[in-house]
Amino acid sequence: NVKMQEVSDLPAYHFARISQTLGWAVVWLWASRYLDRDSAIDPWSYHVPEEYDSIERIFLWIVSLDFCFQLIVAKDKKRFLMRRQSLLDFLTLPAFLMIVRLIVLLVRWFKPDIGDVNPEHYLLNFGFIRFLRLTGIEPTMSRVVPWLSPIRRRLISIVFGLSSILL
Repeated sequence: NVKMQEVSDLPAYHFARISQTLGWAVVWLWASRYLDRDSAIDPWSYHVPEEYDSIERIFLWIVSLDFCFQLIVAKDKKRFLMRRQSLLDFLTLPAFLMIVRLIVLLVRWFKPDIGDVNPEHYLLNFGFIRFLRLTGIEPTMSRVVPWLSPIRRRLISIVFGLSSILL
């Protein structure tokens, strides 16, 4: 555990974590270009390239392993799990995705005519959550510019978050 703690204190490890978040940002921005709908009340149509699924799974593995590593080296496990960044990470972990899939199955079982609810696109819909790890600017943006659509606020938050790291 001491060796793992030493690794977690290295600047290279922190750079890798930032790179991981920035990489996910790039993938999400790339894939979100393929989302479209006719009007605001219509559901999104997903025409993402085939490669997206493989790339998403790679990032899920990376995030999962990193989360487990951080949990192992955390001195106070309870405090680690209650941190904002840990909660944001948890929302994009496969365990949470399994819960989402289970809820979708239960909803379909009780209400088969629910329509198109696809848990496959959970990360594409909620991948912006990973960006909140950068600065946590989304709540501020919703208070400052409440008249903007949530998608535009998220995109502006992403730009601000990326800028804060790059500048």
